[in-house]
Amino acid sequence: MSAGTFPAPGWPARGVAALLLGLLVLTATVALALAAAGHGLLLAAEDRSVAVAVVSLPAPLDPADREGDLAGVVALLRADPEVGQVEAVPEAEVREVLVGSADADLPMPLLLEVRFDPGVVPDLDRLHGRITALAPDGLIEDAGTIGPRADPALLGLLRYAMPVLGAGALLLAMLLAAVVAADAVRRRHGEIEVLRMLGADDPFMLRELRPYPFRPLWLGGLAGAGLGALVMLMLAKEGPEGSWPVQAVLAVRPLDVAILLLGACAIVLAVALAARQTANAMLRRLP
Repeated sequence: MSAGTFPAPGWPARGVAALLLGLLVLTATVALALAAAGHGLLLAAEDRSVAVAVVSLPAPLDPADREGDLAGVVALLRADPEVGQVEAVPEAEVREVLVGSADADLPMPLLLEVRFDPGVVPDLDRLHGRITALAPDGLIEDAGTIGPRADPALLGLLRYAMPVLGAGALLLAMLLAAVVAADAVRRRHGEIEVLRMLGADDPFMLRELRPYPFRPLWLGGLAGAGLGALVMLMLAKEGPEGSWPVQAVLAVRPLDVAILLLGACAIVLAVALAARQTANAMLRRLP
């Protein structure tokens, strides 16, 4: 007995199986890679964003105390390892916001804009305790963040829609491979019975199934994974830098390419394993 014992269908049937599987693997590769890019985009945006807080000190009763209170709190904040920049808000701006042009002689509170180091999530309660140790009536309030922010619509698409699409395409690819493998074994029921009477075992049967379905499935899966990796590399280089936000985390660095190729190969292996395990289970179930 030798390879080729089982008759294989013509290339149209094998080509359709390879094409369908290749399209599903292509979709899964691109979608899951974009999902990973969405996660990287979020991390990159967080690393570049800067948290901002506003410290307010009550207007001093004695104008002579103004600079002393301000200098003490500024020195405390600048010595904090999480703080990157501290600037006093000009009194004219504070007056314009609070009272406008009226009551020009009314004492104004002292406001400080505090910018933290990029990526830092400040512990405002800790800072409030340190500030009130110097100025009992001082307050610190969250003023949001500044810096580049990821487009919420794009980020939602990448982080939520792409994983669902990728996982669904991978599941369908594995299901298709399993169905094709099961059908291939079922169609050869008669030949398998004869070979078993001649002493052939299941590993031999699996080797005989290489021309169909295993080889077309491998070819389709590898073609789809390779094309998916190529699409991702083209997206990383397409257009001027920064023209598409995902380019911030898609690059052609060797490590990124290696991870992309390993992920694509893992998808192909999962599909191939589904086909082989299904064929093996079908062989065991046949009388």
